[in-house]
Amino acid sequence: MARARAKGAGGAQERAPTSVPGRDASHPPRRGRGAPRSERTFDERDLHRPSTESETYSPSSTGSSTGTCANVASSVAIADTVLTEIQARLPLVEVVSSYVQLRKRGKDYVGLCPFHSERTPSFSVAAEKGFFKCFGCGQGGGLFKFIELVESVSFPEAVRLLAKRAGVEVEDETPAMARRRSERETIYEANAAAVVYFQEQLRGGADHDAGRLYCVKRGLSEATLAAFKIGYAPERWDGLAGYLQVQGIDLEIAARAGLLKHGQRGLYDFYRGRLMIPTYAPTGEVIAFGGRALGDQEPKYLNTAGTAVYTKGRHLFALNVARRAIAQAGAAIIVEGYLDCIALHEAGFASAVASLGTSFTAEQAGELHRYAQRAFLCFDGDAAGGNATSKSVDTLRAAGIQAQIVLLPSGEDPDSFVRGRGAEAFAALLEAAMPWEGYKIERAYQRIHEGAASRADVLRAIAGEIAGIDELERDYWLVQLCRRLGLDPQEVRASRFLAAAWHQVERPAAGTRTFTRHAAPTPQRHPREREFLAALLAQPALLETVASSVGLEAIEDPVYRRLYGVLLAHRGQLEAGIEPFAFLGDDEEAAGALADVLSSTAAAKSQALAPEAVEEQARCFAADLVQRADRRRLGELDRDIEQRYAQGNGVPAELREEAEAIRYRLQGKR
Repeated sequence: MARARAKGAGGAQERAPTSVPGRDASHPPRRGRGAPRSERTFDERDLHRPSTESETYSPSSTGSSTGTCANVASSVAIADTVLTEIQARLPLVEVVSSYVQLRKRGKDYVGLCPFHSERTPSFSVAAEKGFFKCFGCGQGGGLFKFIELVESVSFPEAVRLLAKRAGVEVEDETPAMARRRSERETIYEANAAAVVYFQEQLRGGADHDAGRLYCVKRGLSEATLAAFKIGYAPERWDGLAGYLQVQGIDLEIAARAGLLKHGQRGLYDFYRGRLMIPTYAPTGEVIAFGGRALGDQEPKYLNTAGTAVYTKGRHLFALNVARRAIAQAGAAIIVEGYLDCIALHEAGFASAVASLGTSFTAEQAGELHRYAQRAFLCFDGDAAGGNATSKSVDTLRAAGIQAQIVLLPSGEDPDSFVRGRGAEAFAALLEAAMPWEGYKIERAYQRIHEGAASRADVLRAIAGEIAGIDELERDYWLVQLCRRLGLDPQEVRASRFLAAAWHQVERPAAGTRTFTRHAAPTPQRHPREREFLAALLAQPALLETVASSVGLEAIEDPVYRRLYGVLLAHRGQLEAGIEPFAFLGDDEEAAGALADVLSSTAAAKSQALAPEAVEEQARCFAADLVQRADRRRLGELDRDIEQRYAQGNGVPAELREEAEAIRYRLQGKR
């Protein structure tokens, strides 16, 4: 197995899988589900989203909006200067790259979409235009929209996250938002201070010897201790509490962060006499801790419970240090515990992460999917580890990640194995990793010997498991399954229950999460309306020119109509350079339509023209749209008048006058 080596934690050689471990001739090559899709960049033919006959958008004001950005999803006002400054300091590509592995293609960047599972990249970032677009699920937007989606936060919260990263101060917020932000920030501060305190105690605290001896026993080098910010919580009741108080941190919030506990005499340290291992968010903040007992005391680990910044089962331990190696290799090694993961990094396996429990969750799979297409599951070699492996395979597959199983000897875990037998022995296990299909077959076969299942039960179960894979590969594994069960593959292929199992492949199992947010087919939108909007977006100053002549009724497509209304309402801010996505709130259809317009060939043409040419282009488009709207309205009036005459009713004078006025305008335009 090819291994990339570089100096890593502990001075050891880092080792990250760079290819799927080789198989012998008995294993067919993987082909995926059909021929691979060619990777695509922006093309107008792809840019169509679903349209719904919804009501028209009526902005509260079509005048130029200045001074603040009133996002439709929130009543919070955020100064335009804040948004502009954030955009100036944080290029979209830089922000997206902290979540998605991107590679440059022409002027754009491509990668695997973080919003749905896929094997071939369909997610594209237009660096110069400042927006992203996924051709697989249809998601699109700008800087703030990306953070809204990827962090599952509101627009104001996305602004504040980006403002903190950019070093920009945000002043306006609701009292409730201020309280939430204050608590989150204080927890981050408390956790960061706790890391410093624990590290200081490990380096030279009054009773640090126990912690130091434990680190030596576990083979943790100084470089590894520094890389993972590992520390020691001394056997004191108020050491951390006193330190946080000196740092000016609210101790009540530190208690809500899980660092302190309430007792009869007040707050005291939650962690005492333990090796302290922090968990980081991918963005760099300390979000949780695991305290490892140094001896036989129970529990072996004390872990942070749920807080305002941490949800158990959502994050992967060590992803912050492993994600670069994972992205480069396209694969991760998944283990269960903190020290399993740290031991692998110490041995040079830089792509190791930990699930921190035997239950690998859909949220963790979604987080991993941003960086990897393959995963090597390496849980403990006992019954619990086997059950966890089987469940994790299903979770990874649902997220679009191909799983292979690293089989440890019974009674071993990754930590004990790599420390006892060495890095080369573990590398050999990676080379021999079993495809998930083979693992499922072996597990099912064991159930027959245990009397827990019949051959028919196993055949039906595994047939359902492999039903969705490539046809050639599926046939191979069916043959392997039949041989293991002592059945004739030809007879099984002809059986009715097998056909029924494979017929149901397209129906997902109940509760299966696919991570796909939007995947509806996209119809053709009105091309002239798209060209009109593209010209306005290329030169927002033209919005002031067309506002009085092109009303909302001139736009026939309901989604484009809403989008046009938003552009009119915020034309002053668009001229100031604020991205239009900032004003769309939760209108996913309008955001998708905006991404379609910006990535269309019409937008490219408008941006290539001189300002005067774009203005003339917009005037022509505007005149054409108004004329089309007049014709639609005249048709409605004529039908209404004719129906009234047929029913013997009178025709109001205003209807006749409106119809005559439209005819006059249309005749004058001939």
